[in-house]
Amino acid sequence: MSEKNNSVTPFPSRPLNSTLATQHFRSETTTNLQDYDLFKLAMEHSAIGMALLLPNGKWFKANKAICDILGYTESELLNIDFQTVTHPDDLAMDLDYVNRLLAGEIQTYSMEKRYYRKDKKIIWVLLTVSLVRDDNNKPLYFISQIQDITEEKDAKEALVNANDELQRLSYQISHDFRSPLRSSISMLQLAEKFAEDGNIEKSNKFRNISLRSLQKLYSLADDILSLTQTKLSKECNQTLLVDHLIDDSLSLLSHLDGMESITVIKDLNFSRPISTKKTRLALIINNLISNAIKYRDMSKAEPTIKISTYDADGHLVLFIQDNGLGIEEAYRDRLFEMFERFHTKAAEGTGLGLYMVKQSADVIGGDIHYQPLPDGSRFTLIL
Repeated sequence: MSEKNNSVTPFPSRPLNSTLATQHFRSETTTNLQDYDLFKLAMEHSAIGMALLLPNGKWFKANKAICDILGYTESELLNIDFQTVTHPDDLAMDLDYVNRLLAGEIQTYSMEKRYYRKDKKIIWVLLTVSLVRDDNNKPLYFISQIQDITEEKDAKEALVNANDELQRLSYQISHDFRSPLRSSISMLQLAEKFAEDGNIEKSNKFRNISLRSLQKLYSLADDILSLTQTKLSKECNQTLLVDHLIDDSLSLLSHLDGMESITVIKDLNFSRPISTKKTRLALIINNLISNAIKYRDMSKAEPTIKISTYDADGHLVLFIQDNGLGIEEAYRDRLFEMFERFHTKAAEGTGLGLYMVKQSADVIGGDIHYQPLPDGSRFTLIL
């Protein structure tokens, strides 16, 4: 199979006679039968992936390690070429290296690239390739060594993301802490001045303003602590009933302002126990219900929260729906990012709640989705 992209010079597409390649492999790569058997044994039992490929890209021989990496049997690999399993974004560079090998410009090359496994999962590998030629300097086959580096790539990406997040978190914390502290100091100074002048009413007024500012600061510190615990926690799975977590959450949040005016409708149809991280799932439920309470529509005579669960092909589906303020379309693409606030006039949130919801959903292997409704919002967790 040759590359269809006109910007890449395709290497020879005419299949090499595999019998000739085998004969050369036996006679030129090894000096005698014993050496051949040793080489074959070493290749088959190598801890890294090793393969021979014909100049047209067809797999010629593949060891067990490479079959394990790609999820194919050797016979399946021998019926396709490497182009078939190469990620399209990496194919042009790979083919460029191949053409340079064939032209004699380089003797070997290494590159990081992506393959599609048989199960369609994308993996990263470190590929090293050299070319074997016959006595007439004609290409016979490529020798490829392949190491799975997916875990290393994921770890590097996670580290980069963590550093970016830490920088943003540090900046936002310094900003959000400084503002209420400055405000509190100013208000307390005014309160002290009015108290000295004997104006107790105004002194109390500014003390109360300072108190609200400090309460906001406390909420931010509390959420940051929760975020840190969410990041560092190594919680084990527990067997639990979702209904119980929902009831616990409603009890915990019953003290919030306005809760007494909200009608809570429960439609719970998922009755079997599940095994998951209790703290993470509880955080998701608590945040979604508390948001529905805090961002209720004060103009509505009957603010409502509906909590539903059901079983969908063995998965828990939980949705929390309200007839509150909703979220404007302009903000929806940033819904689960850090320090995003959408209704600052309705409630003083820290902007970390939905971010922690998304992080916790990822940890427990769930998907969280937002759906705007004509009258409110719906968040759905699939686990």
